[in-house]
Amino acid sequence: MKKINFLIIFISIILLCGCEAEYTINIDDDYTENIIVTSTDQEEVNMLSSYNFAQPAFYRSTDFSEQGDYLDGVEYYSYEHKNNALYASYKFGDKFRDSRAINTCFPSLKVYKEKTELYKTDTNFLCFNYYPPLTKLTINIVTSRKVINHNADSVNGNTYTWIYTRDSGFKSIMLELKSKDDEGNTPGGNVTPSPTNNNKNSESKEKIIKKYNQKKHIRDMLVFSLIPLSFGLIFAIIIFRQSNK
Repeated sequence: MKKINFLIIFISIILLCGCEAEYTINIDDDYTENIIVTSTDQEEVNMLSSYNFAQPAFYRSTDFSEQGDYLDGVEYYSYEHKNNALYASYKFGDKFRDSRAINTCFPSLKVYKEKTELYKTDTNFLCFNYYPPLTKLTINIVTSRKVINHNADSVNGNTYTWIYTRDSGFKSIMLELKSKDDEGNTPGGNVTPSPTNNNKNSESKEKIIKKYNQKKHIRDMLVFSLIPLSFGLIFAIIIFRQSNK
């Protein structure tokens, strides 16, 4: 119960009425998260700047202490106060899917890494459920990789942005990237064949042509053989009918 109470206190302080948040994840920088919470109300700003946060970076309930203190062995967001904003950041690396921010707001996030990399959520957006005072959330995904497909609200250079407000309704996020292993290929994802591949392709084509010619030769022989046979059969039928008259 104390753990839950601390979480409620944390939420009520970090996201007071009129607060906005901006979440940015940089895929190129080893999945570094940067979160900015701002408010225009001076009292709220004072509370944001004076509170000593202890927010675990990973989505594990055991990471919370009963009093909200920092625990040994638990990784936390790094915090910084500037003017009317609170900044939080953490570099997740290949564990970014376990991020507390992602699991709180986008528990439906799926990542598919095959021929391309696909980052996709459904409309199950829960930030406003967990943080009722939040009025606006901006989501930024930063990458220098080639983007194949996306449904971002706006694009500015290598930053793809989705904006959520209470009046805008829920929506999904979809971003499909060129595979990291495929980044060195020629534009459009086409790999320039090596000389060895060219030789193999030429050999394959020659075999196909040879087989085709062989089949064509057999087919022609059958056709030319059937023509005289057909005439002979017709001639025999004619003679048989005349002899029975």
